[in-house]
Amino acid sequence: MKKILNLTQHNSTVEQKEAGIIDMSEELRTKIVPLLNFYKLPSEEDIEYRVVSIQKELYANYGLDYNNPEHTDDIFKKKSKLDGFMIGGALFLMTPLADAISYMGNVYYAFTKRVSIEETQDDGTVIKKSVFKFEGLVPHI
Repeated sequence: MKKILNLTQHNSTVEQKEAGIIDMSEELRTKIVPLLNFYKLPSEEDIEYRVVSIQKELYANYGLDYNNPEHTDDIFKKKSKLDGFMIGGALFLMTPLADAISYMGNVYYAFTKRVSIEETQDDGTVIKKSVFKFEGLVPHI
Protein backbone atom coordinates (compact mmCIF):
# COMPACT_ATOMS: atom_id res chain seq x y z
CA MET A 1 0.00 0.00 0.00
CA LYS A 2 1.17 3.51 -0.74
CA LYS A 3 2.27 5.74 2.11
CA ILE A 4 1.09 9.31 1.49
CA LEU A 5 1.73 12.03 4.07
CA ASN A 6 -1.24 14.27 4.79
CA LEU A 7 0.06 17.86 4.53
CA THR A 8 -3.31 19.51 5.12
CA GLN A 9 -4.49 21.26 8.26
CA HIS A 10 -7.07 18.50 8.86
CA ASN A 11 -6.49 14.99 10.17
CA SER A 12 -7.20 12.26 7.65
CA THR A 13 -10.54 10.46 7.63
CA VAL A 14 -11.01 6.72 8.03
CA GLU A 15 -11.46 6.41 4.24
CA GLN A 16 -8.26 8.37 3.63
CA LYS A 17 -6.33 6.18 6.07
CA GLU A 18 -7.62 3.11 4.25
CA ALA A 19 -6.19 4.63 1.04
CA GLY A 20 -2.72 4.89 2.63
CA ILE A 21 -2.81 8.47 3.85
CA ILE A 22 -0.96 9.02 7.12
CA ASP A 23 -1.13 12.05 9.38
CA MET A 24 1.83 14.17 10.38
CA SER A 25 3.26 13.67 13.85
CA GLU A 26 1.98 16.25 16.33
CA GLU A 27 5.45 17.80 16.43
CA LEU A 28 5.55 18.25 12.65
CA ARG A 29 1.92 19.34 12.58
CA THR A 30 2.59 22.24 14.98
CA LYS A 31 5.25 23.50 12.57
CA ILE A 32 3.47 22.93 9.24
CA VAL A 33 -0.14 23.97 9.93
CA PRO A 34 0.69 27.62 10.76
CA LEU A 35 2.50 27.83 7.41
CA LEU A 36 -0.71 26.75 5.62
CA ASN A 37 -2.95 29.44 7.12
CA PHE A 38 -3.14 33.07 6.02
CA TYR A 39 -4.64 35.93 8.00
CA LYS A 40 -3.61 38.77 5.71
CA LEU A 41 -2.89 39.23 2.04
CA PRO A 42 0.42 37.42 1.40
CA SER A 43 3.30 38.78 -0.62
CA GLU A 44 5.22 36.73 -3.15
CA GLU A 45 8.10 36.59 -0.66
CA ASP A 46 5.77 35.29 2.06
CA ILE A 47 4.55 32.47 -0.19
CA GLU A 48 8.11 31.54 -1.20
CA TYR A 49 9.17 31.60 2.47
CA ARG A 50 6.35 29.25 3.42
CA VAL A 51 7.11 26.79 0.61
CA VAL A 52 10.80 26.58 1.57
CA SER A 53 9.89 26.42 5.28
CA ILE A 54 7.60 23.44 4.64
CA GLN A 55 10.36 21.71 2.68
CA LYS A 56 12.86 22.37 5.49
CA GLU A 57 10.46 21.00 8.11
CA LEU A 58 9.86 17.86 6.05
CA TYR A 59 13.60 17.29 5.69
CA ALA A 60 14.22 17.92 9.41
CA ASN A 61 11.42 15.51 10.33
CA TYR A 62 13.47 12.72 8.74
CA GLY A 63 16.80 13.84 10.20
CA LEU A 64 17.98 15.65 7.09
CA ASP A 65 19.27 19.19 6.61
CA TYR A 66 17.63 20.97 3.68
CA ASN A 67 20.72 23.17 3.27
CA ASN A 68 23.19 20.27 3.14
CA PRO A 69 23.99 19.61 -0.54
CA GLU A 70 24.46 15.91 0.27
CA HIS A 71 20.85 15.66 1.42
CA THR A 72 19.06 15.46 -1.92
CA ASP A 73 15.41 14.83 -2.70
CA ASP A 74 16.38 11.25 -3.60
CA ILE A 75 17.91 10.81 -0.14
CA PHE A 76 14.69 12.24 1.34
CA LYS A 77 12.60 9.69 -0.61
CA LYS A 78 14.73 6.79 0.63
CA LYS A 79 14.83 7.95 4.24
CA SER A 80 11.16 8.95 4.54
CA LYS A 81 9.84 5.91 2.65
CA LEU A 82 6.95 8.11 1.52
CA ASP A 83 5.24 7.65 -1.81
CA GLY A 84 3.98 11.20 -1.77
CA PHE A 85 1.96 13.95 -0.16
CA MET A 86 -1.69 14.96 -0.01
CA ILE A 87 -2.03 18.74 -0.01
CA GLY A 88 -4.94 21.14 0.15
CA GLY A 89 -5.61 24.72 1.03
CA ALA A 90 -5.08 28.16 -0.46
CA LEU A 91 -4.50 27.69 -4.18
CA PHE A 92 -1.89 30.45 -4.27
CA LEU A 93 0.22 28.35 -1.87
CA MET A 94 -0.69 24.87 -3.13
CA THR A 95 0.54 25.44 -6.69
CA PRO A 96 4.11 26.47 -5.81
CA LEU A 97 4.18 23.96 -2.94
CA ALA A 98 3.14 21.12 -5.25
CA ASP A 99 5.78 22.12 -7.77
CA ALA A 100 8.48 22.28 -5.07
CA ILE A 101 7.73 19.03 -3.25
CA SER A 102 6.98 17.00 -6.38
CA TYR A 103 10.72 16.23 -6.47
CA MET A 104 10.41 14.71 -2.99
CA GLY A 105 7.44 12.47 -3.88
CA ASN A 106 4.19 12.41 -5.81
CA VAL A 107 1.69 15.13 -4.93
CA TYR A 108 -2.03 14.49 -4.65
CA TYR A 109 -5.24 16.39 -3.95
CA ALA A 110 -8.22 14.78 -2.21
CA PHE A 111 -11.34 14.36 -4.31
CA THR A 112 -14.47 14.58 -2.20
CA LYS A 113 -18.17 14.47 -2.99
CA ARG A 114 -20.63 16.60 -1.12
CA VAL A 115 -23.43 14.30 0.02
CA SER A 116 -26.65 15.80 1.34
CA ILE A 117 -28.15 14.11 4.39
CA GLU A 118 -31.55 14.97 5.83
CA GLU A 119 -32.31 14.15 9.46
CA THR A 120 -35.88 14.32 10.72
CA GLN A 121 -36.03 15.58 14.30
CA ASP A 122 -38.46 14.43 17.01
CA ASP A 123 -40.55 17.58 16.44
CA GLY A 124 -40.85 16.86 12.71
CA THR A 125 -38.40 19.50 11.55
CA VAL A 126 -35.71 18.43 9.13
CA ILE A 127 -32.03 19.31 9.41
CA LYS A 128 -30.10 19.14 6.18
CA LYS A 129 -26.34 18.58 6.34
CA SER A 130 -23.64 18.41 3.73
CA VAL A 131 -21.08 15.70 4.34
CA PHE A 132 -17.79 15.57 2.47
CA LYS A 133 -17.12 11.99 1.38
CA PHE A 134 -13.58 11.10 0.30
CA GLU A 135 -13.62 9.40 -3.10
CA GLY A 136 -9.93 9.20 -3.94
CA LEU A 137 -6.77 11.09 -4.85
CA VAL A 138 -6.09 13.23 -7.89
CA PRO A 139 -2.44 13.56 -8.93
CA HIS A 140 -0.81 16.96 -9.38
CA ILE A 141 0.21 17.25 -13.03
